[in-house]
Order: sequence, then structure tokens, then C-alpha cells
Amino acid sequence: MEPNVLLENFLRQCEDRGWLAKRISPIRSNPFNTYKLRLRVDDVEATFSTVEIEKYPLPSDVALSVAKANNANFVLAPKIGRSLGSDLRRLKINHADLSGRISIRSPGLVVEMDRQPNYGDSFKTWLNEHDRTNTIDLSSPKTAQLVFCLLVWPRLLTAPTRLIAEVGGVSLGMVPRTIRYLEESRMVYNRKWVGSGRSQTAQTWLAAYRSKLSPSLSLERMESPFGMDLNMVDALVSGGSAVPELIRARTATIYIPSLKSEFLRANKLRRSPTPNIELRKQFWTPPPEEFLDEPQRLPASSSLSYKPAAPALLVYADLVSSNDPREQETASVFLREEPRLQWLRPVTL
Repeated sequence: MEPNVLLENFLRQCEDRGWLAKRISPIRSNPFNTYKLRLRVDDVEATFSTVEIEKYPLPSDVALSVAKANNANFVLAPKIGRSLGSDLRRLKINHADLSGRISIRSPGLVVEMDRQPNYGDSFKTWLNEHDRTNTIDLSSPKTAQLVFCLLVWPRLLTAPTRLIAEVGGVSLGMVPRTIRYLEESRMVYNRKWVGSGRSQTAQTWLAAYRSKLSPSLSLERMESPFGMDLNMVDALVSGGSAVPELIRARTATIYIPSLKSEFLRANKLRRSPTPNIELRKQFWTPPPEEFLDEPQRLPASSSLSYKPAAPALLVYADLVSSNDPREQETASVFLREEPRLQWLRPVTL
């Protein structure tokens, strides 16, 4: 969920009811948002140690354990049903949700309100983007696009949701669902890859790339009269053509944002029964510099010298997935010698 969505919704509810509510301390996230909240109803004022729990559905034992762990006496959640509300009241946990339901029992202040119809859309919007009952299919092309970006640029996990979606070329709703799945699978914690989580997820991604994502990226197979020495403006090489120091590729795998006539004319590409150029859709957008871990690798020699290469993980995936046995053999050499894939080696070798 985007930062403060629960809080902003609650503050709006209070304002609509004529109450005064205000956050009076900084928000701390470790990993739940916690802060001090002051609420004034008529002439009665109370201060609560608040914790936001995004989990949906929200079991009462989770609410209790999280509240205790964070020394909180007030819980904000996406949705709290009547049955759960009764459990929380029995456990003496004050609470409120996106539907307008609120239960407060504090010295001098008792508030019990059921959900309000005019607040229903808030929860429906949240549910459409964050429904925890949806199963995440890591093998689907779009999810594979997003996971690829998180694997290649680990710092991207800490970026705003909108930026992550733009880099991965996916919908806003897919980002929190995918990250939540990785967290629940113990691959990610507090927006960081943990232990062997990154390399384990990469193995799943490699299988998804071969079976689902790679076939969906094909734009065209063409022939170049210049061999593989192309004008690479707005294009990236991958597979064997990205590692000329290791193998002389028979075909060039090239990623471009779109199939533009200018690119085809500049390289005099044409359809042919014997293509030597495979054009694929560049499905990602490089993130801002602060989320990059290291500079882009450039081939050291050959006719493709100084032509930008795709991210190392994609180069490796294209080598492994190649129909050319020589490129498949080169994949293990590239993995062993490429510094940027050091994190992948322990599981793959």
C-alpha cells in the first residue's frame, strides 16, 4: 500500500464526522507503520499508539500479536468485519478500517460505529490493487517482467510503487501484490532480498523467462547486410552477441523499445529466410541512477565493441535459452566470469 493511505483515509473519516484527528509523531516503519495519533471527539481527547496492518483478511491473532509487538493500542487495517471486530473488542484492541468502521474504548471516550456506505469505495479500490487472496503467478510474462527488474536492481525494492511499475512496465496494483508475495515467501524482508532469496527467485524467473516471457518479446527476425555490426542507437545487445570475447555468435539478439522504421532503414534490415538478427521488445525502463548498483557492462572487443549490452541477468538468460548449443555452453563461462552475477552463482553452479 502507498504510504499513509490508511492514515489519510482515517483522518478524512474523522473530519467528515466533525472530529479532530492528528498524527503527533513521526511514522516509523519496521516493518509496520507506527505513530502516535491524537483524537478529539466533542470535548474528550485521547492519544493512541497506532499500528497500520495491511494484511487482508486480518486474523485477530495477527492483530493482537502485531499490536503487542509494537506496544500499540490502536489498529488501522483495510477491512475489519463484524466477527473480527467483536474479537478485537474482547481483546481490548481499538481499531478502524477503510469502510468507516471504528471501535474505541478509552477512559472517557467510547465510540462504536459500523461501516459507512459512502466509505465503501475506499476499500474496493484498495482491494482491487492489493487483494491478498489473489495468487501471484511468477511465470506470467508481466510478473516475470517485474521480478526481473527487482532482481537486476535490488535497490528498486525501496522505490515508490509508481516508479517500480514504470521500470517494470506493469500496472500499479501488480507491484504491492508481487512484493508482498516475495515477503510472505521469505525471499524479501523489509524491502530487501534476504539470504538466498534473490538467487532462489532468479531460478524461478529463469524458468518463467524460457517458457513464457521470452516468446512474448519477439518483434521480428530479419537479415542485415552488415552482419551483426549495427547502428545500435536506442538498442541493446544480449545473448552471445553481448559477449564477443567468449563466442562468435551466429545471430544477434537485440532489444529495442519499439520496432521503428528509422532503425530498420539505418541498418538496412529486411525479412529473409536466413535471418541473422532477432529483434525483441525492451520490456523494462532503466531506473534513476540512485537505484543502479553498477555501471552498464560494455563488450571489450570485436565488431560490437562499445555497444551497450542488456543487463547481465538477461544476457545469461538468453545464452541459456539459446537454440545454439555453443551459446548454452558459453552461459556457464559467462556466469563464472561475470562479477555482476556473483549473487547467482551459489545456486546455479
